[in-house]
Amino acid sequence: VNGDIKRKTIKVSIENGSGKPVELWSDTKESVFFKASLEDKEKIIIETYVGEKLYFTPINSGGSHEHEIYSTFIKKRDEKEGITLYDKAKMKDYIKRKDIGCDASTGRCDVIFANKSGKKLKVFWDDGKSGLYQGVLANLDEMTMHTHIGHSFFC
Repeated sequence: VNGDIKRKTIKVSIENGSGKPVELWSDTKESVFFKASLEDKEKIIIETYVGEKLYFTPINSGGSHEHEIYSTFIKKRDEKEGITLYDKAKMKDYIKRKDIGCDASTGRCDVIFANKSGKKLKVFWDDGKSGLYQGVLANLDEMTMHTHIGHSFFC
């Protein structure tokens, strides 16, 4: 668990079905945390917490968001369903099926941003001040964001 805050941990299965070896990372504003290297078809179990952001990169990326393949925030259902990284084509369908929608009981929403601007974009959550950095979204790429009804983002 990252940081000083004590959170209830859960065990989540992480599987690499992308066809290539990858690295698994998490980060905070201050630090980047290496979680694991996964060969293709390798499956591991990690201890994490609901709300932690995990992301996959190619091997030897150093955790750089520039090379991010897929990112997600841990949800309670991941404890049962796990997370699988697929090749790019299959991943688009997986994201749409697994990551989008709202939970009526909490107001929490999962949305997908698609960048068709022709530029690499830095995405920020609008906190009413200077914005909270969420990551880099490459041109022609997509990013899953977890938010609540009424929240907004800017680039």
